[in-house]
Amino acid sequence: PPTAAMARPLAYFALVVSTVVLHLPSAARISAESGGGVPADVAAGEGEATLPRIAAMSSQHLTAHWKKLEEGVASGELGERGTWKWGIRQRVWDQMELTGFIDRPIPAHYRIPNFVDAGLATEKVVMLHEFESAKTVKVGLETHMYPVRLAAVSAGKILVVPRPRMREGFFLKLDPSRIDPSNYSYAVTVGGLIDLGEPVGFDAGIKVDFVVMGSVAVNAENGARIGRGFGCGDLEFAVLREMGAVDEKTIVATPVHDIQLVSDIPGDAMLSYDVPVDIVCTPTHTIHVERKLPTPSGIMWDKLSPQKIMVVQALGELKEKLEAERGTKIEVGLDEILAPRPFQTGGRGRGRGRGRGRGRGRGRGATKTKR
Repeated sequence: PPTAAMARPLAYFALVVSTVVLHLPSAARISAESGGGVPADVAAGEGEATLPRIAAMSSQHLTAHWKKLEEGVASGELGERGTWKWGIRQRVWDQMELTGFIDRPIPAHYRIPNFVDAGLATEKVVMLHEFESAKTVKVGLETHMYPVRLAAVSAGKILVVPRPRMREGFFLKLDPSRIDPSNYSYAVTVGGLIDLGEPVGFDAGIKVDFVVMGSVAVNAENGARIGRGFGCGDLEFAVLREMGAVDEKTIVATPVHDIQLVSDIPGDAMLSYDVPVDIVCTPTHTIHVERKLPTPSGIMWDKLSPQKIMVVQALGELKEKLEAERGTKIEVGLDEILAPRPFQTGGRGRGRGRGRGRGRGRGRGATKTKR
């Protein structure tokens, strides 16, 4: 591992044609939540904050974060949680920025990236037999997952999504039979899911038939997947496994850009809580991966840091609940430096990813993205 030194159309998928891209204000700014490395003049809105400059600063910030992780692991102060993955993340994010394949929100760093022609990849997801036959699907909240969420409820499927930052519980459920079809397009946005979604309790007894996860990089030879670095997707799957909602046979798919396909994610370097994928959908290919890697058996508390448990409120509450039921303290893992939040820009983005294919919107102008 590196170190720091053709498709048949679906009637319900046509509903996402109106999904288009967010028009952002012209003045660029960066949120202070991004962490260090932001010049004061740019943070204050003074000076020229071009998108390439912001992307470059974000990449430099990532390099510093990666170095801190390596130093902490080497000293024994931090647990080893796949520090080597940051090299692959940075390479993919930088390549997407430099080649112009990234779409808003931008910059790409610290995100599951939205990408040019994402609609072609997500259309392939909803054309899968595994998706069509599923009664309940779990889908992420990323921007480019909106067409999958809309296709799911439009086809009458129960939609399960993670709660934003897993506060006040782990998951929300959307039952399309309880929603006016004219409201579906709003219901599957992040705001609509918060407004209309039903909380899914840990003991809800639900069964998820199909999972769609976002990825930063994927090795289509072995199914090894790398996320944005916070561990959300892996943790969500682990919680579902603990709930009995998924098992080792549950199919996991991911829509990515072809540039996100890599060959240097070794299967034997993946960690016990990493979730492999079975199907990779890109704008140009659908790849069925031979299952070679195991799926997590549940929540691995000894791999979770105190910082992660503190930040993920639902996780801390579950830990307290289980400790009270068992009468014993649950031991957790070593400390970690959590992945920073993405740099936030308020400037006009690139506005690409429209044009050919269904479900990506129109042109460059003042239109809105559904998330």
